[in-house]
Amino acid sequence: MKIKLLLFLLCFNSSVYSAASFQEEEQTLTATQQQELKKIEQLMAELFADHEAVKNELVENDSTATTQQNLTNNDLTNKKEAIEHNKVYSLPEEMKKQLLDDMIWVEGGDFNMGSNQPEASPRETPEHTVVLDEFYIGKTEVTQALFEQLMGWNYSYNPCPACAMNNLSWFNMQLFIAKLNHATGKTFRFPTEAEWEYAAKGGQQSKNYTFSGSNNIDDVAWYAGNANKKSHHVGQKMPNELGLYDMTGNVWEFCQDDMSRKAYSKETRTNPLIGNMTQMNRPAMKVLRGGGYEFSANESQVYRRDGATNNVRMPDIGFRLAMSKK
Repeated sequence: MKIKLLLFLLCFNSSVYSAASFQEEEQTLTATQQQELKKIEQLMAELFADHEAVKNELVENDSTATTQQNLTNNDLTNKKEAIEHNKVYSLPEEMKKQLLDDMIWVEGGDFNMGSNQPEASPRETPEHTVVLDEFYIGKTEVTQALFEQLMGWNYSYNPCPACAMNNLSWFNMQLFIAKLNHATGKTFRFPTEAEWEYAAKGGQQSKNYTFSGSNNIDDVAWYAGNANKKSHHVGQKMPNELGLYDMTGNVWEFCQDDMSRKAYSKETRTNPLIGNMTQMNRPAMKVLRGGGYEFSANESQVYRRDGATNNVRMPDIGFRLAMSKK
């Protein structure tokens, strides 16, 4: 297992990226999109009034010049340019209706979270009972079309309207959710990690598949064996027992929880959520679930978990919406 450090990324799982080839691609994109990647400070200020304090804390907590440079290149912006992008965007009624129709109700109940299998890593054990209330979760990952309609920008790798939104940070995702809630009058959010795994396993309709919806990963996922090193249109593979698509593969999905090796225990837990949700603007490692298009089948079982810092952007990280009620 090797840890990949890129754009202040701290992950707890192995990566099959070629570091040299990815860095070469990143340098090319940086040369052509440098200004575009800096247009978020004003957007950050909308949701996080003390963004500067977050930036300073991140810099203070890492003594390397690389960290400060990454913050400068990726989390700061020219305010004049940001204002141009900080327009008031709304959702057409048809798109709003489709969004709500695609929020799938998940019956509450208990399930076994994690795994006791020999190949499971310590952070994925022990298997333990979790009890959840009912909730709603997105049928697919958030698409580039939905994100761009509301936010007015899209810096995804492999841009296409029907593909999963990617190359944005957990902070950017929170900004999108805040704008979405304003535009719809609803209360969208990230799924908790427990909600995510429960839904991926099929909830009360679970058939205990290895992957989300099948024991054959090719049925349900874009992964290293078939994705050709890129994300694909959402919803092309088979859905799982709840009608959810791409819960295995395509892009990793951020959850609400902080990543913690101590999150799992043998005790029964009810509606668990790891982290201080009153301070969402603090630097933190956030949970990633679902696997991505560059990961193999033996890295994509439904119990697999990973993590990345909340300011990182990667081409294989996206997100899915959840809500407690419509």
